[in-house]
Amino acid sequence: MCGDGLVRLDWTEEVRDRCTVEDVATALGWDVWSKAGARGFPCPEHPERHTDGRPTGRIVRGGAAWYCHRGGHGGGPIALVSYALFGAATVRGEQFHAVRAWFAERGWCTPWEGRRKSAPVPIAAPVRPVVPRQRPEPARAPAAEVAALWGACYPLGMPDTPAGRWLAARELHGPAIGVLDIARGIPADIEAPTWAGFGEGERFRPWGAAGWGLALPCYDARGQLVAIRARWTGTQDRDLGPVDADRSETYHDFGDFWEELPPPFAGKEVSPRGAGYCRGAVYADPVGRWLLSSLGQGQIDPLAPDLRWSGTVIIIEGGPAFLRYATQPGRVKVRDGLGYTPAVFGVWSGAWPNDDTGRAIARRCKVARRVIVACDDDEGGDRIGRPIIRALQAVGCTPMVQDWQEVARG
Repeated sequence: MCGDGLVRLDWTEEVRDRCTVEDVATALGWDVWSKAGARGFPCPEHPERHTDGRPTGRIVRGGAAWYCHRGGHGGGPIALVSYALFGAATVRGEQFHAVRAWFAERGWCTPWEGRRKSAPVPIAAPVRPVVPRQRPEPARAPAAEVAALWGACYPLGMPDTPAGRWLAARELHGPAIGVLDIARGIPADIEAPTWAGFGEGERFRPWGAAGWGLALPCYDARGQLVAIRARWTGTQDRDLGPVDADRSETYHDFGDFWEELPPPFAGKEVSPRGAGYCRGAVYADPVGRWLLSSLGQGQIDPLAPDLRWSGTVIIIEGGPAFLRYATQPGRVKVRDGLGYTPAVFGVWSGAWPNDDTGRAIARRCKVARRVIVACDDDEGGDRIGRPIIRALQAVGCTPMVQDWQEVARG
């Protein structure tokens, strides 16, 4: 994504848009399997399985990347092919062109038309051509369990709670968040379903008991609550003191429980276990939920009969930024005695892909007079924003691209 708001495609972006790491692993002739909540394949550097049968190369970020917990390395499809062919995630010269040629041969990117010839590709395993396929509908957590978990969470506005203290430390307005019902607190003693926690059997710990104390609801293109993500609010250890995911120096060794979540992955926001539970879903303020569910006209919230949609959609990256902007004073503009407010969506990596699920959300935005994509101005923001922009463009919607702080000032 560029400062002028244009999206310039190159072959690496084509690869990320046309295939997943599972597609690549299959094309390399590797086995792909699921075990104990982990789906993946043999890592190129650590091909052996874990003692519990789980794969060493785990598929993460909804299929956009892989990660080896044993070697501490990973990446996207390009890094996986680079590892498979040349034993390193980053390659140069003729090796770089060979990697591109590998993807081009399978229709996953345009071939390089430079003067140099690509080096031959030494692949030990047999390679089977794979036709890019439309990704299946995402798996969803049981709707009744999602609704029950959301109903068991406590409303915000009480400062002497883990979620309340976390909000106050970041100068987020808990009561306003509670009124809009865009987040709730997760009790530490809640009886949670297995997808809302970590570990297996006796080692299972619900989100609230493990320090993820803020629940953020996720809505699909029909405005239905389909998942809940959790935000880290910190824990208090009697001997070691508080833990804050934004401060790595506060991380402690909690034994085996942390083997599955090495820092910095032990913090921030977490999704339910199971690939795709949150794919094609977004955080949404009441106006955003109204836009997804009805595309109606006029009144939005029965508690605010004079509130109208302004015709603008704003897409914000990350839970804290979404919560901040959704409750920002002055967001509602009064004209002729009526309040007008934009619809606000919150996104994270993999939330809004350029596929059927993402384009279904994009179609809800076609009626907007203006759509603003306000991701962070960094590589991570670009990675999140690109598929959103493409999904919007695919349905005939031309978005504006801004940094979210710029949107807040406007």
